[in-house]
Amino acid sequence: AIIPYLCYARADRKRVDGEVVSHSITMDLLSTAGIDSLVTVNVHNSEVFHNTAKDLEKYNLSILPAIIDYFKDKITEDWVIVGPDKGSKEDIALFAKELSLPSFVLEKYRDPIDHDVRFKDTEYECQSKSIILLDDVITSGGTALKAIKLLLEKNPSNIQFVVVHALAENKVFNEMREMGVKDIVSVNTIPRDDIEQIDISLLISKFIEEKFL
Repeated sequence: AIIPYLCYARADRKRVDGEVVSHSITMDLLSTAGIDSLVTVNVHNSEVFHNTAKDLEKYNLSILPAIIDYFKDKITEDWVIVGPDKGSKEDIALFAKELSLPSFVLEKYRDPIDHDVRFKDTEYECQSKSIILLDDVITSGGTALKAIKLLLEKNPSNIQFVVVHALAENKVFNEMREMGVKDIVSVNTIPRDDIEQIDISLLISKFIEEKFL
């Protein structure tokens, strides 16, 4: 099965009593349905993904090289790559290394009860910098909007928001534009026509050809 965006992948652990670990249930259902192998793109937690439903052959493809290719002819030396939390650290470091750009990751705290997100102020100098804020998924938009608000306080020249899986409503992206975000780019794991998208078809077709044909 090819599932570019694996639903419920973020529900990978119990944060409060009574909360369902939907990711493991989803994986068990797929396995019970008779699927032998599962291909997805930039799953939320690769370690949990590979350690769930171990009878399934699982492949987690990275779209990061395609995102890097998208930006490599657009960058200038005043750009900086930013991640919204420590979970993005590895991708941010690779992105920055491939494009020879500086980077940093914001410190995020999420309340386990109300899920409200807070950020610690960053000391990184962003004055007159062009920022690429890279995230893996956006749903309600709360985290991204708060990260953008914090970064705007550092007086960058512009901010570009890049996300792999864009689940948020259009009004979230409109709010970003109203805040001053220059460009919004996602990957078409979830097809949309209201923002620019990077195509995953080549990544998936190449993998199928090399692995299964």
